[in-house]
Amino acid sequence: MAPPRTQTCRCDDPAAGKIRKMCRPCYQRQYYTGGFTKVRRYRPIADTAEDYEFLRSQGANHEAIADYLGLTPSSLSIALSRAKRTRESGA
Repeated sequence: MAPPRTQTCRCDDPAAGKIRKMCRPCYQRQYYTGGFTKVRRYRPIADTAEDYEFLRSQGANHEAIADYLGLTPSSLSIALSRAKRTRESGA
């Protein structure tokens, strides 16, 4: 749900810094009023990689797995590359 616009709203300004596709005043208003419904959560990279490998073995494609895990396909790709680097470094 988009926040109501105010005189300081710059959501339509392409030069404005965007956080979750909102200008800073709108973001702060949503943050302080508890307007965000989707909470960002931490997910261990090893768990993401393990779930990805299991779902791939079941025949799911990359986009479907990303949707299932609540990530964008590009975020999932980044998490998988980090997991690979972590495994290779032995950490």
